[in-house]
Amino acid sequence: MRDRNNSDLYCLDYNITGEILATAGKDYAVRLYDDETKEQIIEMKSGGDQLPTHSNRVFSIKFTEDPNVLISGGWDNTIIIWDIRTSSSVGLIFGPHICGDSLDCRKDQILSGSYRPNNCIEIFSLKERKKMDSIPWNGKKDEEDELAFLYGAMFERKSGKYIFAAGAGHNEGHLFDGKEDHELLSKINKRERAFTGIDMSYIRNEIATCSGDGMIRVYKVSPIKNK
Repeated sequence: MRDRNNSDLYCLDYNITGEILATAGKDYAVRLYDDETKEQIIEMKSGGDQLPTHSNRVFSIKFTEDPNVLISGGWDNTIIIWDIRTSSSVGLIFGPHICGDSLDCRKDQILSGSYRPNNCIEIFSLKERKKMDSIPWNGKKDEEDELAFLYGAMFERKSGKYIFAAGAGHNEGHLFDGKEDHELLSKINKRERAFTGIDMSYIRNEIATCSGDGMIRVYKVSPIKNK
């Protein structure tokens, strides 16, 4: 499978059935490939009903639980909602500054992790296209956030009971409760280099991270509440 458009690719994701692979990157377009034939089947650049689309590099793309709907985000401070059936965007959310694999979607919730010092973790409604909540990086809404500058954010895969995010501000990873209070449960303390990628196991209670020092580390999820 090769991107015949010769564009730098920064992100990809399979749909829930594993039949379609979506990619995006430097040229702002979202392209879909048939996993069996390895051929491009759809290219999405335009916006339905004159909706704007991406105007800068795209760094994260995720299918929702509806295999026809996916979301993407990047440097243009916009999350675009796409529908395969119309081959165009059907909605957008302004705000998140996405610089890594830091979009996720669970049911009606879109999770975004932004590369900025404050207001870095946000949850939006997929259906209503509006902000539902912010999760303070230090776990306390009445205090100013510490530096975060996130490169990754995601829901725990099976039930969404945790949210994990990590980045470059203090080179830390934070684990939050996935429920409504989004309490800060535990931290991966400061590393020498930034966290550039994260993932959570489908089977084990583990988190894998990679960082600028060339190391891959695997952590057991240990949700001890920070006092």
